[in-house]
Amino acid sequence: MIFISHDVHFIRLLANHVVRVEAGHLRHFTGGYQYYLDKTSQTARAALTSSDGRDGMLPSQDSGTAARRPSPDRKEQKRMEAEQRQARSRKRQEIQKRIAALEKEIAELETKEKELTAELEKPESYAGGRAMQINRNLMHIHDRLPVATAEWEAAGTELAEFESSATD
Repeated sequence: MIFISHDVHFIRLLANHVVRVEAGHLRHFTGGYQYYLDKTSQTARAALTSSDGRDGMLPSQDSGTAARRPSPDRKEQKRMEAEQRQARSRKRQEIQKRIAALEKEIAELETKEKELTAELEKPESYAGGRAMQINRNLMHIHDRLPVATAEWEAAGTELAEFESSATD
């Protein structure tokens, strides 16, 4: 199995061979990740000592540090980007929950409206003032249904705009 990862813990757990790709060339290391680190640091020390006589000082110990490790600014930027993604995800979920709740409410109102209308069609509903109560319930549904539908449409528009702004 071949995997590519920047997660050092994951690599340490699974890798028993390491292939380094550099400048279009592959270099194979037959040991795990620690073996790879040991070999590359030995090679770097040897090359550094032979080329400039600085007694094996690694490039990461001088100006090359920023190129190898993410700078604190870069880390902070990545953290902020992750927080923004999470905030966007939470916002999207809130809108989707609101849409789902409104859809459920609209379906329940429409079902109740059909039931009450069917109830009014029965002659026995007009005995004892029951028809007045059914009509009140129907009026409440007729008042709430357009409001809920408008809220649902607005939430759908908000979600569409939100998702289109995420792709821009």
